[in-house]
Amino acid sequence: MKIQLDRFEEQIDEVILQRGLNYFKKGYVTDVEEIGPGDYEATVNGREIYTVHLHVEKGVVTEYDCNCPYDQGPVCKHIVAVLFYLQQDVLHLEEDIPTKKTAKKAKKPSDMEQVDKILHLLSHEELKAFVRDYCKKDKQVRGQFLFNYMDLCVGQKELYAQQIQALIKSHSDRYGFIEYRDAANLGRSVCGLLDEAADWPQKGKTAQAIYLAEATIEKMADVINNTDDSSGEIGCCISIAIQLLADIAGSGLESPSREELFQWAIKQYKANTLEGWDWHFEVIRIAIDLVQSPQEKKQLLSILEKIQSYDEDSWNYQQILNLRMQIIRKTENEEAAIRFMEANLSNPTFRKSLIEKALSEKNYPRVEELANEGIKQDEKNKPGLMDDWKNYLLTMHLQQGDKEQIMRLARYFLLQSYSRHQPRQYYYDLLKSLIPEEQWAAYVDGIIAEICRENKYGAFQPVAEIYIWEKQWDKLLAWLPQYPNFYHIEQAEPYLKEMYPQELAALYQDTILKYLERNVGREHYQKCCQYIRRMIKLGARPMATELITQLQTQYRNRRALLEELSQV
Repeated sequence: MKIQLDRFEEQIDEVILQRGLNYFKKGYVTDVEEIGPGDYEATVNGREIYTVHLHVEKGVVTEYDCNCPYDQGPVCKHIVAVLFYLQQDVLHLEEDIPTKKTAKKAKKPSDMEQVDKILHLLSHEELKAFVRDYCKKDKQVRGQFLFNYMDLCVGQKELYAQQIQALIKSHSDRYGFIEYRDAANLGRSVCGLLDEAADWPQKGKTAQAIYLAEATIEKMADVINNTDDSSGEIGCCISIAIQLLADIAGSGLESPSREELFQWAIKQYKANTLEGWDWHFEVIRIAIDLVQSPQEKKQLLSILEKIQSYDEDSWNYQQILNLRMQIIRKTENEEAAIRFMEANLSNPTFRKSLIEKALSEKNYPRVEELANEGIKQDEKNKPGLMDDWKNYLLTMHLQQGDKEQIMRLARYFLLQSYSRHQPRQYYYDLLKSLIPEEQWAAYVDGIIAEICRENKYGAFQPVAEIYIWEKQWDKLLAWLPQYPNFYHIEQAEPYLKEMYPQELAALYQDTILKYLERNVGREHYQKCCQYIRRMIKLGARPMATELITQLQTQYRNRRALLEELSQV
């Protein structure tokens, strides 16, 4: 994951965050140095001495690594300690045992500056001899070197497969398993070369790009189920490789490379190399992009006949229908495509395409028929699709100007706590434009009553939004105590702080008292202190001071709480 430097505390597990903060405060972070633009290296002392590397770009930590053995998540406490070090001025933090600031050594060239200087001074022959010597001594260095520059050799697929296999082996343990950190490093190495290979076709090296992508897919598919790929880097390799092949297939690949890539894609699909992953169907899409002859079309359709072995509602069944449609569009005409969609309306993509076609032609009876069939088919088990069909009906009624049906469907969507088609306010505004002004207040009351009746525990957000749209601030304030939590009060604060600052502060106070009855731990205490500060910002300092005194008395044995309260 990428980490926002100014918000890293929100993205990292609280336990790891606290351990990293403790390390920083104890002065364990030393020798922090910017070794290149945005590249930081630091030493963190713990049970052993570890090295942390970070790359920061536009306020985002895009890469981070530590050589400690931690593998329970993406970020260890040593990385967090360095993040606190970099942000200490912003967060107003101080180390309990101050470390020697590296700023005093600013005149000393960084390691990378020294590397650049040496590279400039070395002769071509000296540098070649150094690289060759280290490749001879270190198998992993040799494998990485060959992998990074294998495009300079004669492009044989076996060479790419061999080097990727060597990389995999060098990152595997003795049982063949690839741990989290090794998987991330392996993935980054392969992804880096694949990114470079995207430009190979423009340099006349299309065959090499195809061989590399094919070898990556085959080899990474073999290991992905025996790998801790929590970072997603191994999966990323396969995705990039497939996209590279898809781009090449769509660029007008010539013979014999076209036929070879077509048969490779068919082979991978039939062998179930990527079975169980979305990529399984992506390789056959590559073949569809390449199909030309009737024999190739027949070959594709024959391997898709296994559709009969899937349940009609299954994802695989629908994907195969989509693939068959792609073949028809590539090799036949639009009339054939429409006939195929009409014969397979269980596929929601086909139904949507036909409805949109009917809408564009103003064939409203057909729109209504298709949408109502979809509602009947999906209302029990697929509420999301049912809403799609209702949205098409609303679009049709808007085109027709059918006020009664518009009001019926707009009310339906407004009653939902979430709509994926339009913001809920869209339906509110639509209804307000259609309902007479003298009836509007009673209509809104009816909407709120129905929301509360149908969705008691999830009513806060939709009702609060209506009060905000109506600018009924007194009702919004009265609504908050019925669903008391920090998040709800904080959401309402921008609208209420000018008129009701003391009332909001009192709500925060009550919520803090109830929260501390149920929660113990520094992170919870810090959260409560955050809201005490909000009380002060609302102008309720006396109330906040009284609350602090009450908490110091009531929880005098909670040392961590007392420490946090003392810093408010």
